[in-house]
Amino acid sequence: AKQLRRLADAVEAESATEGPGAVAAALGELGMEFVRHRMPPQVREDEVRLVGLRDVVFVDASAVALQPILEDVDEDAARMLHCASNARKNHMMNHPPETTAQGHEEAEEEAMEADEVLPDPGQILSGTVANALRYLCNSEPKTLQELLKEAEIPEGSWQEVCQVLTQLAAMGLAKVKETPEAKASQPCKAKKRRIK
Repeated sequence: AKQLRRLADAVEAESATEGPGAVAAALGELGMEFVRHRMPPQVREDEVRLVGLRDVVFVDASAVALQPILEDVDEDAARMLHCASNARKNHMMNHPPETTAQGHEEAEEEAMEADEVLPDPGQILSGTVANALRYLCNSEPKTLQELLKEAEIPEGSWQEVCQVLTQLAAMGLAKVKETPEAKASQPCKAKKRRIK
């Protein structure tokens, strides 16, 4: 009970300060660890729409983690990690390669290679893009333009936000719903082929 009280006091004290502190960094680290072991989504679409300002975007908040970068000049900058590159076979735990009498040497080589795989370092997002993504994950569905205005994201950063959301949609971590207004404003469909 004492530990929880100390944690609650630390969270309360940190909420009174500006910018992320040690508690936010610790929570970010826990989120990153969860995402590193989460099962990746199965992507079935061959094409993905480019995200536009009139689209409604749903981001799977459990598949993306934003960790504050404390030493960055941009105080809201964050490192984004996602589960799309996780191996489906190694969900929540690593499995040793199957061994047979003949393939024993090959299995040892595979195990050595698997041990050498470095974790994804994540993608660095500017403070405005990270704030937009945080706001989007915690908001009711609206058009992207409405959400960006509500979050007070500068218009100069809107294109960068659209690019990150298009990237997340291509990996199956975000769903894009085209509104009738967006459909009417596009003379031809703007689609981007997935890179396999």
